[in-house]
Amino acid sequence: MTCVDARRLIDAYLDDELPAAEASSVRTHVQGCRTCERAAEARLVLRSAVQQGPYYAAPDRLRTAVLASARRPPVRLSRLLAAAAAVIAVLTVGATVARIVQVRRDTDAIVESVVEDHIRALRSQAVVEVRSSDQHTVKPWFLGKLDYAPPVQDLAAMGFPLDGGRLAKIDGRTVAVLVYQRRLHPITVFVWPEGDAPSAAAGARNLRGFNVRHWTSGGMAFWAVTDANPSDLEELAKALSR
Repeated sequence: MTCVDARRLIDAYLDDELPAAEASSVRTHVQGCRTCERAAEARLVLRSAVQQGPYYAAPDRLRTAVLASARRPPVRLSRLLAAAAAVIAVLTVGATVARIVQVRRDTDAIVESVVEDHIRALRSQAVVEVRSSDQHTVKPWFLGKLDYAPPVQDLAAMGFPLDGGRLAKIDGRTVAVLVYQRRLHPITVFVWPEGDAPSAAAGARNLRGFNVRHWTSGGMAFWAVTDANPSDLEELAKALSR
């Protein structure tokens, strides 16, 4: 189970609404993933706050109004249709909001994963597995290691020399990583086919002091992480999208 899958099921898991097998999978993932464990803890804190909030009994006039409404004669078909249209509109808006919330959760999970991998690589000094500034050396290195061919470009002329490449595990799958330099700052670029991961919102973010930028181009999804300036990431994104 991936972080994105766990985030999608975590509310139902905490409410004991999942089948036993699925609940077990979520439990195992949460116990082994600090990021999802923190998400579960935040949900429990929110639920506790709601349960401890004040509750009020409905006033008598509301009860009287509801009972009187139930005794009224049937309304006209036109009013029923209007009410049905209103319900459909509410459901449509609700589905749109739910979709926006889900995309935001998926985006947050991927941002957390790519930043963690970037930090882990820097700490271990295993920033690249194949070190070369030649795209014709780096690109063939991925053959047989992935089920897709990542686009590899030499952008030294634009101030982003290629340092090499490696593999990483993001959202449960192995993906290509390209490493560029911007003066003294390494820029880690994660690349995978656009349809191979949950939808995520494009744009720039900052997490733990690292700038993150996501965009899509040529059927590929790109996630770049660095401590360089956001303007550098924007320039790199434009160069890789050409």
